[in-house]
Amino acid sequence: RGDDPDGTFAAFEFLIEGRDGGSSVLRCVHNFDLLGDDWEEQYDGMRLGDVAHLRKLAVYLAHFPGRTSKVNLFLMGPPVADDTKVWSTFADTLSVGDISEGARVRLDVPGRPATEGVVDFLSTPNCVVAHTQDGILMLLRGYRNVVGVAYHGFGDEDEEEVETAYRSWLGTAFV
Repeated sequence: RGDDPDGTFAAFEFLIEGRDGGSSVLRCVHNFDLLGDDWEEQYDGMRLGDVAHLRKLAVYLAHFPGRTSKVNLFLMGPPVADDTKVWSTFADTLSVGDISEGARVRLDVPGRPATEGVVDFLSTPNCVVAHTQDGILMLLRGYRNVVGVAYHGFGDEDEEEVETAYRSWLGTAFV
């Protein structure tokens, strides 16, 4: 759940239930409070963002089944209207010239160790989901062009150090 100073909020709940015969059921609840005259734009952003969050869940199930993340961040940065600037900054951070699904990347965020990973999902020019040996990273641009980072770490990382690094990156990468 994330709460904003303006009173809006968004909360997600994913429940995976095992069933007989090796099948399962996924229940997804997305609860949000839309305020203001631009509620249609907010709703469209949620509709597109839900796909990215479900793809991130698929990455978890494929690469981290049964593991519990120890670091969970959802950080919002500045608004950036320029599609080219957003996508090129994402590509620079992943140390690739062209972002594509399945691409091997090198995550390079100042204050964090450089880490090898793979791109699992992208929605040009607004979202990239990649996984490393110990984490899932989502770089995104959402409602009102605000860029952000979602990170789930499964290793032995200090959450405060991880948060400081990503907040610094959000504050400087798009200048």
